[in-house]
Amino acid sequence: MEWFHIDGDNKRLYLRNIERKSDDEEFEEIVSALKREDCKFENNIMGPDCDLIRCKINNMKFDLIKSIDGDGSFLYCEDINTMHELERMFER
Repeated sequence: MEWFHIDGDNKRLYLRNIERKSDDEEFEEIVSALKREDCKFENNIMGPDCDLIRCKINNMKFDLIKSIDGDGSFLYCEDINTMHELERMFER
């Protein structure tokens, strides 16, 4: 898994879909990686264009966003320290 930020946006962490997986496969890969880190999936909010899943790992809160219009999934977090920890988790 290779993760990246779009220039100037440090609140969203995207998965580079090199293997051209479907959006559902990409989402499942992210969920599996989060489960390996003992992620707790606390709340699921379904919207018209995306699903937002509230997540928590070791008191760090963030959101997993699953687009339903073909744009894939990404992690969202406003706390820069939590984002840095998420980046470190996925570098392993």
